[in-house]
Amino acid sequence: MPPRGARLPFKNLYGIFSGGINSVIQALARQRRKGEIHIVLGKHGKYNFESLTEELNELQLEIFKLRHNENMYYDSEKEIEYFDINNQFNLLKEFYENKLKNNIESEISAIENEDRNGLPPISYPTLDTFILENGENYLASEYDFFGGDINAYVSYASITNQWLNCKLEYISKKYPFKIEYLDEVPEKIIKKSESESFYIFYQEVKSFMSENYNLGKRAKQQIAEWCYHKYYDTTDEFNRENYLKTKLNDLKNGFITSGGQKQLYDGILYFVEKIYSEIEHYNQRNQEYDYIVREIPTTFDNEEKEKFDLIESNITSDEILNFFNFSRNIANKDNIDAKIQSLIKMLRSGFLTLDNGVSKPMINGVKTPVKVVLSQEIL
Repeated sequence: MPPRGARLPFKNLYGIFSGGINSVIQALARQRRKGEIHIVLGKHGKYNFESLTEELNELQLEIFKLRHNENMYYDSEKEIEYFDINNQFNLLKEFYENKLKNNIESEISAIENEDRNGLPPISYPTLDTFILENGENYLASEYDFFGGDINAYVSYASITNQWLNCKLEYISKKYPFKIEYLDEVPEKIIKKSESESFYIFYQEVKSFMSENYNLGKRAKQQIAEWCYHKYYDTTDEFNRENYLKTKLNDLKNGFITSGGQKQLYDGILYFVEKIYSEIEHYNQRNQEYDYIVREIPTTFDNEEKEKFDLIESNITSDEILNFFNFSRNIANKDNIDAKIQSLIKMLRSGFLTLDNGVSKPMINGVKTPVKVVLSQEIL
């Protein structure tokens, strides 16, 4: 259905539903085979519940209020009056006779009595003609219940079971996510995490929260961070480097044993260990330090490319890793050599603490720019 923002002052504000409630009734009636009909409903205005007291008994009205309030737009300018659908003819007749026709009665009489010299007479449209040609548009423009607030009518007709070919089964209502809602995660899910992998724990928590809340990327990141601290019992910052470190430790400790993530982290571990193997020790001229050559190679051998293919082909297997733009940092490159170079640069910054300066020791008789390694992550 049209969102509330579609209620703007121009013609056909609701698109195909601008003609009023009959357009909705016809749309629902188009389904010929047995099945489900899902209506995505925009927020509607607030009903005047007093106008419903003759239509609904006390219990029905309480149930209607409960369902109605779940989708009500709280800044409604006015309340929506309920009208018996069988009263449409009376409303149209009253407008036609007392406002539309009555104001120009003398003009109608003058035109109808005019001698048109053999031409066909001009007569004012009858009530039936007015109803057929303009009745729906008039009701929709004047009465919220009959189409001015199309979502309000759909809500009423669904809750009170007014549709001919279908009935309301359930209302799915999801609220904006807030991080404090994670307190609702059942203890049994947390307890169960002790015997399953971190990623399964994250997926179960996310699935539980998605039952009642809309989960965008930011919400999923917050859920992942909460799960990270809860699962690993750590206060470490939830960032790409720490997440990679914990996942690689999980891999080495046998907690990731199969599937896309096994291949993904096998590939990443290969390059991390390769970086570690390139660290050399310098001890000359009263200087002693560990270093790594500053320049990253621009071409790579077949083994390195095969390992990278493992990473690239399984990069979507870990949704959380890509919260840190892991895939984007290597995807926007022209060729596989450039992608591997970007990966190594990213892993170096995450797993090595390097001095900001550049030293140029003699290596194999050549002054070579190197970065001093202050520390490295221990896996």
